[in-house]
Amino acid sequence: MLAKLRAFSTSQMYSMLSVLYGLKRFFRPPFCAVIPTLCIVITVSFTAVQTAHAEPPLPPAEENSSWTLALDRNGIQIYTQEWPDSRFPAVKTVQVVSTTLANAVSHFFNTEAYPEWASDMHEARVLVPVNEEMERLIYMHMDLPWPLQDRDSVARQRVTQDMETLAVLFKERDANDQLAARPNITRLPKLNAELILIPISADKTKIIWQGHNEPGGYLPAFVFRWMLEHILYESSLNMRKRLATPSMAKSATWVVSPE
Repeated sequence: MLAKLRAFSTSQMYSMLSVLYGLKRFFRPPFCAVIPTLCIVITVSFTAVQTAHAEPPLPPAEENSSWTLALDRNGIQIYTQEWPDSRFPAVKTVQVVSTTLANAVSHFFNTEAYPEWASDMHEARVLVPVNEEMERLIYMHMDLPWPLQDRDSVARQRVTQDMETLAVLFKERDANDQLAARPNITRLPKLNAELILIPISADKTKIIWQGHNEPGGYLPAFVFRWMLEHILYESSLNMRKRLATPSMAKSATWVVSPE
């Protein structure tokens, strides 16, 4: 049995994960108790080694020369970039959406609604409300399919607007010391992410998300491609549909919008 599991190709493991992803919506047994051998193989074969190092800054949002295009579908581009001292690359998503800047900002600022559009987001909430410097503390819990353990993160999020370009920046860094770890959930040890909303016109906004996160615990390398398609791409597509729905239009009164 062990020999057969070790002989699985990346595509076979990817296919198996996709099947498990579908089944998880109907069944949730203690998976490691049902198939302990599989869990042992994945645990032993794909140990994620965490190293202590300073997280380098992310590249300028609109600079693409250092990125490799991984997925280009339905107007959504997803890029990857090797990251210093990490097994996991940085990731970047880009798309242009027919929406006002204020509507986009308002939806991304609505943390509690993240599970409505972010794929596999189980819970999202504000831990500490926004202060005068537009900084707040947020919590997010990702419900991953078996045999992966759920992930969560605590992030210090700051929102700023460039008064020349009118671009709005959501910047997030890990703040794990602000909330105790929860049982049976792996806390992301490092989180470094940015969401940039750039107005192209009064009713078109360019949305760029880029970041590098260390997932912590054990995460098979073959899962990465699956995450691109089932989490990043689907979430980007869901948000685009949400922003284009007139009945869901919102406004952020503090945002300076283009005329």
